Amino acid sequence: MFRAVILLVAIVYLTSTMAQFRAPQIPNYTQSACVEKLCSGNERECSSNYELRKIYDACTRQLDLGCINNSMRLLSRFDQNDHNELYAIARSCQYVTGNVQATVMANLSRYDRNDLNEVTSLNSQLWLVQNSCLNSALSRLSRRDFDSQEDIRRVMSQCVGTFNVACFENECDGHFACNDQNEVVNALRKCISGPSLQDRRRL
Repeated sequence: MFRAVILLVAIVYLTSTMAQFRAPQIPNYTQSACVEKLCSGNERECSSNYELRKIYDACTRQLDLGCINNSMRLLSRFDQNDHNELYAIARSCQYVTGNVQATVMANLSRYDRNDLNEVTSLNSQLWLVQNSCLNSALSRLSRRDFDSQEDIRRVMSQCVGTFNVACFENECDGHFACNDQNEVVNALRKCISGPSLQDRRRL
């Protein structure tokens, strides 16, 4: 009996430890590379101290430059030739990885991702989303369950934080488990450890 209690405590402890949110690490080079990317060809929009400070601020917390590069490729030149537009693009890409953003955008019609508001809104839905969570969700979802802005918001809102792949596989174990969007969303919700209010202040 005593051994069973010890084992149960150990399992609970390990589970809680695995479930803790872990903030992603920001590489040192990304801020300066982000500023260079946004201001290259837009020197006039980065000419004043005020404009440049805004761009530098937006360029913090970039995990890589993939999100910014992809966003600028999706948008017309007219949606990225003002410092406020450049700021909006960079701001929406904070804590968004390029791989996640590219995969999500590829699932959408080009008509759902061809203006600044659409692209930055979608980017914002991918804040702190890990590749593992997105890939796990896509492995269970049909194409029609992940091909609109509404689908992406609903599914990705359950991927904000540190994802436990083993937990998700366990939740979806069974032939008929996780075979529609509702079931996938419910499984993701049980297997994600999101940032606390304190974590959010630090990020």
